[in-house]
Amino acid sequence: MIYRQIRTLKPVEQLRLVEMHRAPARILLTVVVRPLALETVVLVEADGRCYRDGIVLDWIMRIIAIRTLREFWQRHPQAEVSLRAWYAEVSNADWKTPAHIKAAQRDASFLANNRAVFNFKGNHFRLVVAVRYTQGLMFVRFVGTHAEYDRIDASTV
Repeated sequence: MIYRQIRTLKPVEQLRLVEMHRAPARILLTVVVRPLALETVVLVEADGRCYRDGIVLDWIMRIIAIRTLREFWQRHPQAEVSLRAWYAEVSNADWKTPAHIKAAQRDASFLANNRAVFNFKGNHFRLVVAVRYTQGLMFVRFVGTHAEYDRIDASTV
């Protein structure tokens, strides 16, 4: 989801996401959470910072170009489960350095230009992303088979 507190909601806490909508200007989303009778408004800026009452609460890891992943798994259905699992994990991640990625994804490799390479399905598929750690962004630069990966320069793609 959008903000760590929202991502970890449990039915016992009786918290519920009431409203989520796009907001103007620099605010990407406005999220309203109601724990019992209190209402909390969380603003998510386009750069990934989450605010409540003017205080930065958390950063989210946003993935740019999910459409690229969807198009790939439509052509290669055997990759869908792995890519969806990767997307779910990264969406909930708070990775600030390559070491954070490596701790969560042991098979990840790192290249020049802040590129990270992830292997899927026994190294049959590869995913290259450009990472902006300070902004919590991952840009999908390439997804393909291992043979296709061998034909590209992953540090410049």
